Formats: sequence, C-alpha cells, structure tokens
Amino acid sequence: MIVSSDYVKFEIEQIGEPLKRKSVRGFERILSKTNVRSSKGLIDLAKEINVKCKLNSLDALHVAAARLGKANFMLTCDDDILDVNDCVEMLSRRKGIG
Repeated sequence: MIVSSDYVKFEIEQIGEPLKRKSVRGFERILSKTNVRSSKGLIDLAKEINVKCKLNSLDALHVAAARLGKANFMLTCDDDILDVNDCVEMLSRRKGIG
C-alpha cells in the first residue's frame, strides 16, 4: 500500500514546472490509497525526530507521517533521512510506533 501525507502534497505543490507538478500530483492521487493528515501527534513526533535525530523539520514531518501511517517502507533519495534511520527506528520502538 502506498501512503501519502499532507506534507507530500505540500512538496508536490512546490514543483515549479506546471506540467511536471500536474503529472506528479496525478501519480500521487492514483497510487496512494491512504493519506496521513497533519495532527498534533504527528507534529509532536516530528519535533522529537527533529531534535533527537537531527533531521530537518520537513524531512522529520515526512518520516513521522510514514511511521504513523504504518508504512513498511519509505521511498526517499534524501541521504539525510537514510543517515538517521537507526535513530528513528530506536525512537519509534521506544514510543511503540511501527
């Protein structure tokens, strides 16, 4: 199952090229079956990931959404996210998430 989030949608809207933005938006809508909405719990988890794992705020929101959305995998090309995976895994286990 492909999970999206309000933060994925936000980043799609930041794509400068209109045709590319429209295409990516269409793929996201077709492929994702679940959308993780922003919530206080998600933001609190993202803040904790930001501080404890030293991941920037938007990436922390993406990771928190993936965790709370019970995603088995997270597709990313971002080395910063990959570099803090162990920290995120440990934090998630301690909180009983995913």
